[in-house]
Amino acid sequence: MRHRWQLRASLLAAVVSLVSYGLASAESKTKKLFDSYDLDSTRFVFTEAGDTGKEAGWIPIGDDTHKTIIISITRLDVTGGIDIRIQGRSSVPGGRWTKFVLHELNKTEPVARQHITLPTGKFDQLRVGLRIGGSDDASDTGDAAENVTVTYHTFTLR
Repeated sequence: MRHRWQLRASLLAAVVSLVSYGLASAESKTKKLFDSYDLDSTRFVFTEAGDTGKEAGWIPIGDDTHKTIIISITRLDVTGGIDIRIQGRSSVPGGRWTKFVLHELNKTEPVARQHITLPTGKFDQLRVGLRIGGSDDASDTGDAAENVTVTYHTFTLR
């Protein structure tokens, strides 16, 4: 049985081979959603400015096919960990949106890099929400502050 990292390595090697031989091309992009963010909210925030509204933090993903969210938590000084929610939405007739949860997790320990591969289904926008899963000790300033980085990475085969 092959491990998940072996399968990812095989897929990446196949993509590099296709691009190298000119059989396909790939476009890659990366966007930081939170950069060394000090999380202080027990409500989901969707931007570094601490926005919590229903329209906050949505980013268009266009034709992106291979979508990954990368989570890095270098410091975590809260009770109950950090809740992370990845949401997607699709436009529907009448100028409205259908919103859905793509992935949820709770981190109670720091993590160097966790890759979350998103479904390949068609949706128009996504956002990542962060919140403190229990309570904050309110003394998290300077070196004790939470330090969370969230990155959206994609590559699209053409």
